[in-house]
This record gives sequence, C-alpha cells and structure tokens, in this order.
Amino acid sequence: MTLGDLLGMVEDPYLLKMDCESCEAQVILGPERERLKAFEHIIFETHLHITGVSNDKLLASLKELGFECRPPLLYGSKLHASTYHCKNSTSKRLSYHSLAEDITAFPCLIKT
Repeated sequence: MTLGDLLGMVEDPYLLKMDCESCEAQVILGPERERLKAFEHIIFETHLHITGVSNDKLLASLKELGFECRPPLLYGSKLHASTYHCKNSTSKRLSYHSLAEDITAFPCLIKT
C-alpha cells in the first residue's frame, strides 16, 4: 500500500502511525514523501540497524516537509529502535500536549 492509496481511503488525514519494521525510511525518503504533508501528526519507529538510514536523516527530511519532531518518545535498546512524534508545523489543530493526552487514552499505542 502506498501513501497515495492510504490518502485515497480517508477524508481528513490526521495521524499516521508507522510501525512497519524498517519501511519508515522508504516512506519518509521515498517518491511519495510530499504526501506526508497531508497528516497533522506522524508517529514512527526507526530501525537504523535494519535500514542503515540514520535518525538524523529521517528527521531532517521531515523538517524539510514542515514537521517539528520531538526527541524520541521511546527507545528500545534491545530492539535498537526509537519512536518519534512529529507535528505538522503548518497545522493549527492540536498541540503536542493534547496529542499526548489522546495517546494515553489508548494504551495499545504505548510500548513499555
């Protein structure tokens, strides 16, 4: 499934959560990366040991698209994965604080 396919299925894209065990680099750096601007928030894991793509490169790409990314929400040292939250800086919908409250309402989104 491509970002174009996904956007064709939703009327008002809000949150993109990527936990695709290394495809995040393809999505963030790939040919459809401009479509990420349609989302208000992006939460994703990074897998440097699998992709060979640094977190800095992924975060810089999102910054170029207008996203503000916070330091990792979670870091799994056993998995060598970090989880980031990025907010579309052109969006006026919801602050980081409000989204954090929304996420805690869904424990299945929080890894411990």
